Amino acid sequence: MKKAPVALLIAFAAALSCLSGCSEPPEEEETIPPYPVTVEGITVEVRPKAVASLSPELTQILLDLGYQNRIVGYSSQEEIPPPLPEPEPVVVEEPPWWKFWAEAPEPEPVGDPAPEQVGRIGTARDPDYEQIGLLKPEFIFTALPLPQAEHDKLEQVGIRLVVMPPPSTLEEVKERQLSVIRIMEGQLEADEVGLPLTDAIQSSLDYIRGQVPAEKKSFLYVSTLDPLVVTGDTYEGALLSLIGENLAQDGQDYTLDGEALAGLEPDVILYSAPLTREELAASPLFQEKAAVLEDRLLEVDGAALRIQTRDIAESLRDTAKKLYPSVDFDPPPPPVEEETSSEE
Repeated sequence: MKKAPVALLIAFAAALSCLSGCSEPPEEEETIPPYPVTVEGITVEVRPKAVASLSPELTQILLDLGYQNRIVGYSSQEEIPPPLPEPEPVVVEEPPWWKFWAEAPEPEPVGDPAPEQVGRIGTARDPDYEQIGLLKPEFIFTALPLPQAEHDKLEQVGIRLVVMPPPSTLEEVKERQLSVIRIMEGQLEADEVGLPLTDAIQSSLDYIRGQVPAEKKSFLYVSTLDPLVVTGDTYEGALLSLIGENLAQDGQDYTLDGEALAGLEPDVILYSAPLTREELAASPLFQEKAAVLEDRLLEVDGAALRIQTRDIAESLRDTAKKLYPSVDFDPPPPPVEEETSSEE
């Protein structure tokens, strides 16, 4: 009798195995492509190579996230940072001697090369369209919208405008950072890098809030004598409410009714430049308040309290130390891992 070929027997056995309950192959996990992504109503198809910013706070976010080598346009209100060092090439090993005829691949730079041209493009209220046309950014970040006619002109030459209004809550600050990452790196990077970043910021803020005494101090934060006071619907108001009670909470858009202001007696009055302690103490609006008479005035860094990058927690920590000088707001040092020696 002829023996069946081995290959045929294997195929027959596999068929019998499937008849007796063959399990389906495992489904591959669905991977999220980095692009396209839609942010602020704009669909981004590919990773942008050149962007610009008309708003200093958005520029700072781009720089803080490490995108300096893709910024070709800065607002006229800010200094252009010095270029980053040239990226070092990837080391490519020489081919073995017996493959001397093979060409080694060209070294590729690590990261993005510095842009050839960088310049200032005006402000959100007065853009320099000639300079924008020269630098040719793919996207322009701005906190304020441009007139529709100018917006359309930019669109016609392939420049997309990304309008990100100023945030008024901490959640909006974190979402702003994630939106920038989505545009610059795609959805996958926003999930893998952006979310841990915003979680770390929130963790630091939670730690500072957890150190505040049960009886929070009440405050008013004044930056000009118009008066311009930080109200509950502002970003600074949301941030400072983590460590104190804002007596101007019910005001709107940095404005509090004069009669309401006259009746408030805060534990402390916070103020920031350009306002001075002397100007505040001499103001008819504040000179009779107990906080002024008893010298409970604290100068804070207004620019730092408006920052919307990963340094949010540091600015809040500095203010908390002034409000509660006897409390330690510094985070504990990370645990030191003990070295274990293995005996042979």
